[in-house]
Amino acid sequence: MAATTAPSIGHDPEELTHRLERLGGRLMDLAREGPGKKIAGPLVECVQELRQVWSALRDLALVFDANRVEKMLKHENELRQAMEILNGTVDSLSHANVRTEARMAEQIHALDEMAALGDANPMAERLRCVTGTVHETACEMRDDIVASAASLAESEQIIQAVGRELRESRKQVMYDALTRVLNRVVFDQRLGELAAQPAGVTGTWCMTLVVVDDLKAVNRQHGRQVGDALLFCVAQIVQAVCDTHPGAFVGRWAGEEFAIVFPHCLLREGSQMAEEIRGTVGLAKWECKTATPRAVIATTATLAVVEHHDGESAEAFVRRAEHCLDRAVRHGPNSISAEG
Repeated sequence: MAATTAPSIGHDPEELTHRLERLGGRLMDLAREGPGKKIAGPLVECVQELRQVWSALRDLALVFDANRVEKMLKHENELRQAMEILNGTVDSLSHANVRTEARMAEQIHALDEMAALGDANPMAERLRCVTGTVHETACEMRDDIVASAASLAESEQIIQAVGRELRESRKQVMYDALTRVLNRVVFDQRLGELAAQPAGVTGTWCMTLVVVDDLKAVNRQHGRQVGDALLFCVAQIVQAVCDTHPGAFVGRWAGEEFAIVFPHCLLREGSQMAEEIRGTVGLAKWECKTATPRAVIATTATLAVVEHHDGESAEAFVRRAEHCLDRAVRHGPNSISAEG
């Protein structure tokens, strides 16, 4: 069966998501058909469509939202699973076909020897005819298996490229380019999802706001490039503390501010982690190699810790957290304010 040309793909994120999902379903259907089915033709069609999806993804990588990228990565993983099954199927078919071809060739050779000795009879001739047909079918299947293996190899390369493109897109749409923590949009989304869940599911949880005290002064004295480097270094300290608490996530809240959500965390525990951040930032020193003479940069952090109230909306919770941070700032740099 001649392969048909895959329909063109428009540059629409939702359509691309559906195409990836359908491709995974088609490949999985091919995998379920099992031995005896010729799959080279359908695989070529899938490869053609994969090429188009990949091309469109490269054009659209920067306009996807985080949810869309996550959904497409899920479908890309389904494609990988289908490819693993198909590779196993083709390998099994290849081994079985080699054995069949060899046995049929031996049988035909034996029947030819019988005919040469004059021992042939109508039944032997009939057997030879059937055996020859099976041998021809096995040879045709071999060609299909070779073509299928080639299509699978190309499909795997494209799927890997799609995966790399999507993972790069995820970085761009989910993470702040400077500090490499979650950007504000994604952080707010996760915060809203957590606040919308009942307390029986989430338990008590806290949010910590962190402001870098001396960033504006560093920018003025040493330049924004040094200030950006300082902001990145503080972000790594905040992320390191975040990583010690399962399920916690950190994002860039504003220019020199970060926010952390600590699930299943009481105010006392949140305050302890805030103190760890404050102490670590206060003790850290960074050499500024671009300054003349070279300077050692140090800073402090002011923090607010707020415990979420059962049934409190994300908007109301954020307002309390920001008011708490305002109180901490009024108390002076390198301080912590907590509110239950």
